[in-house]
Amino acid sequence: PKLNVRRAVLTRSGIADIFRQALIPEHVDFVSIDVDSVDVWLLHGLLSGGYRPRVISVEFNPNFLLHQRITCQE
Repeated sequence: PKLNVRRAVLTRSGIADIFRQALIPEHVDFVSIDVDSVDVWLLHGLLSGGYRPRVISVEFNPNFLLHQRITCQE
């Protein structure tokens, strides 16, 4: 299979554009974002940029309780 590997600095405002530059379709099958503490911002940017993955992998940290919402400020 053909691989499309890139190195990029991802931000909420730029992630969708970087995906488009890499020719990743908006209805991609699978997206995994694991970038300690900024996952939610990158996912938000991807979804607000028009992307609709069929499956999304999210990080789970058992050190935090389910009702806690922990992330870095944008």
